[in-house]
Amino acid sequence: MKRVLLLLPTTGYRNNDFLAAADKRGVEIVPATDYCHQLAPSWGLAPNMAPHFDRIERAADTVLWELDASVDAVLAMDDSGVEIAALLAECLGLPGALQDRMHREVARASRVASLSAGSIHAELRVNDQGICILEVAARSVGGSYGRVLIHSPTAAPISPDSSGSRGRTAA
Repeated sequence: MKRVLLLLPTTGYRNNDFLAAADKRGVEIVPATDYCHQLAPSWGLAPNMAPHFDRIERAADTVLWELDASVDAVLAMDDSGVEIAALLAECLGLPGALQDRMHREVARASRVASLSAGSIHAELRVNDQGICILEVAARSVGGSYGRVLIHSPTAAPISPDSSGSRGRTAA
């Protein structure tokens, strides 16, 4: 039986559908969810399997510490867990061939759609028939929906500082 570490967002509207599909296909899901660690036990999760998705390295460390057996894959259900999933897959030494093929397919679809600059959003389905692009679209705010964007010629640009958080830099 395949075993998948699945990073689930607290408010993910697709969570139950994905869990049902995994069950139907005989895939064991190891959930890690960004619930409050104090509420995690009420959801059947160990407190360490409820990492804060906005603290990437710490989240990966706590999940790695809590894993009780190997997994065959790491998947994120939405943007909030993508970086953690990539870091976990690297730390676990999981093969990157599928990710490489997915990247190439998304890049090809982006070229076909004339998306040559900026951030994109892509959704894929991967199954025995291969990789199927469900959606590829421009993301005008680059995934920063929760941030206020300032469009002023005098505003200093926002860029990551050395701690990885976002802060103002001198113009």
